[in-house]
Amino acid sequence: MYNQKENLEIYVSCLGFNLLYTYLLTQKLSISYRNHAYENSNGMACMYFELLDLLPNSYISTSIVNCWASMLNYEESKRNDPTICRLFGHTDLFPDHMLRGQKYNDPKTLEHFKEKLYDVVGKKKEKMNLAEYTIVIFPIFENKHFYLICYDLKNLDCSVIDNMWVDQTVAEEATQLKVKIIFDKYLEEVNHPKRIQIQQVFPRRLNLSWAVRGNKVDCGVYAIRHMETYMGVTSDKWQCGFPNEPRKIKGKLNLLRKKYAAALLLSKTNINRDKILEAANELKKKKKKLNKEDKMERKKKEEMQQRTSKIRETPRKKKQEIKRRMSPRKRIHMSTVKKALQKTKKKQ
Repeated sequence: MYNQKENLEIYVSCLGFNLLYTYLLTQKLSISYRNHAYENSNGMACMYFELLDLLPNSYISTSIVNCWASMLNYEESKRNDPTICRLFGHTDLFPDHMLRGQKYNDPKTLEHFKEKLYDVVGKKKEKMNLAEYTIVIFPIFENKHFYLICYDLKNLDCSVIDNMWVDQTVAEEATQLKVKIIFDKYLEEVNHPKRIQIQQVFPRRLNLSWAVRGNKVDCGVYAIRHMETYMGVTSDKWQCGFPNEPRKIKGKLNLLRKKYAAALLLSKTNINRDKILEAANELKKKKKKLNKEDKMERKKKEEMQQRTSKIRETPRKKKQEIKRRMSPRKRIHMSTVKKALQKTKKKQ
């Protein structure tokens, strides 16, 4: 569509939060505030005002996490690695009202799980048995806090990944057991080859060196990062790139927010990608015009300042030249005359 489409993509990814501010706050572009910023063919979408959650010091909504999971599922299908195949669930699989309100043996919970899993696998019945997947990741949103429950079906493990310390987390063990019971029932229903071994595995919390205290705002960013980098329990020395120094963590989190905003907007799964690039192209042209106008105004101001400074400096320069041309005797004579005049003024 564009001759410089790749350059525009780099421009949008570098523009980051300025692009969001222009789209969402000024609303001067052709894209409406309430239109979908990200939308894929499976119906997963988030609006432009929801992308404001990716601005610093903001809680991330479930729609951002779900769109990110949907995008990762697409990228996973294009990745040629037969040893690891990951499936990223949505928060709709285990909503808060189901985990806290309904009983674990309620048949409605399993029916709800199957209905939402059908959307997760791209509405493909052949993938509903989960036989091709080695890792299944469930993002959980409980008590306004994001964390992950990850099943490693190959190595028979169930890991709970939470960015908060144990003494500060709001993730409840009862919720994790409820997720296990529902997932075990589903594996038994689809006759998964490892259903019996998985039933004997219980959720265990991973000890993360980058776990934090007091930071409840960025739990969504941590969850998205963990989804992106987790490759199973066999991955030696799993690192997400978070620094150990607390001062540098906030800068890393803000950088990730910018990265995820640009990644969602420019994803190949995003139906509105071309519209965003077109709007970015218009924004780029407007910025160039504004920069030229600013330069012209600056030049005019500098010229005016130079003119005024010259007008002020001319009488001073004349006096300095007159003094320089005077002989030393004349200078002494002039100074004595000035002193005499000053004395007479004082006497008067």
